[in-house]
Amino acid sequence: MSTTTADLYREKPDFLEGKSIDQIIAMSGDGKLRDDSDTSNQLRELLSYVPSESLNDHTDKCLSKSFTDSGLALQDIVNEVGKRLGFKVTNGRYRGKRGENGFDGLWQGEDGRTLIVEVKTTDAYRIKLDTISDYREQLDHAGDVSLTDSAILIVVGREDTGELEAQIRGSKQSWDMRLISIDSLHRLLKIKEELEDQNLLKRIHATLFPQEYTKVDGIVDLVFATAEDIVPSEEPSEEELDNGAAIGKPRKPPLIIANFHEACIAKVEDAKGVKLIKESRTLYGSPTRSLAVLCAVSKFYEKKNIYWYSIHPPQIERLKAAEESYFVFGCKGKEGNHTYLIPSDVIISRLDELNQSSLKDRDPYWHIYIFIKPKWVIRTRPDFEDIELASYKL
Repeated sequence: MSTTTADLYREKPDFLEGKSIDQIIAMSGDGKLRDDSDTSNQLRELLSYVPSESLNDHTDKCLSKSFTDSGLALQDIVNEVGKRLGFKVTNGRYRGKRGENGFDGLWQGEDGRTLIVEVKTTDAYRIKLDTISDYREQLDHAGDVSLTDSAILIVVGREDTGELEAQIRGSKQSWDMRLISIDSLHRLLKIKEELEDQNLLKRIHATLFPQEYTKVDGIVDLVFATAEDIVPSEEPSEEELDNGAAIGKPRKPPLIIANFHEACIAKVEDAKGVKLIKESRTLYGSPTRSLAVLCAVSKFYEKKNIYWYSIHPPQIERLKAAEESYFVFGCKGKEGNHTYLIPSDVIISRLDELNQSSLKDRDPYWHIYIFIKPKWVIRTRPDFEDIELASYKL
């Protein structure tokens, strides 16, 4: 089997430095994007591994300077963004073929609703809305989607879409179609990657479907909840640092260690020989989602001689759903940094032994206290044996 561009990237991540999307395509397969081709498969596999910032850069290249197959590459990038937004994505065809549906992508949410996605580099020309609508009806007749649980999302490579918006509003498809710029789609992905509460993802998905906006309470609630989840709060209180049952507000890592996650994840990638993609502020996973890693970081709290973390039910559920999963605890100290990679079962099987906080209108969450004297251990509640960490250090 020949070496793919994804293989090269996994072995040496800086392989892509300075390379634009058209150069990457030229290095993949025979360098030409065609349906069901090796070049297409290699490009899609590579896109599944690169960080979201690279997806944004490749998008800019596709839009700023047209090149052969730039529109097809953009289609693959948009579908990769859809995957990272939590949709189950089916890639469409690059070019129309008699007897086959011409959709660019199918995005199915966890609630079963599906978006038929159409990608356009520009709105300089009028779009045949009837043709796109026919794709949806064909999928309905084939039993792949239902008209009641599906909609059309047109993704356009610019924000100045006034003419296209007017075209949709004046059409019979106005209640079945929505429009979003690629920039806004990337911004949604950035928000998603900074969220801790992944339950908000369903509400983000909902904004991409047609809705009646006479009453905007739902949008206001989403903006408020998202902002509350993203904005870092202060450090944990003395009560939460105590090794007793605590009741309080969940705290997020202080800004001083905000960038420590990436350093810890780099160690995990080296140790496991994998490439991980950021799913949320603390969750990372393989492109297939078969491997999941929860990365929590903490500075050293001298008064208590501990590192402090919190873990939450949605994080636990993500780890349980993966075939292989780990906790990663990063300890950022004055005299050096330490990283521990712990199989998730070690922690999950002993959650009842950890201190827990209960909050109004939220699920309880657990505290992790790592003590460093005389041994590095995760301290459990009284009457339980501590979890020694020596064998888990990276």
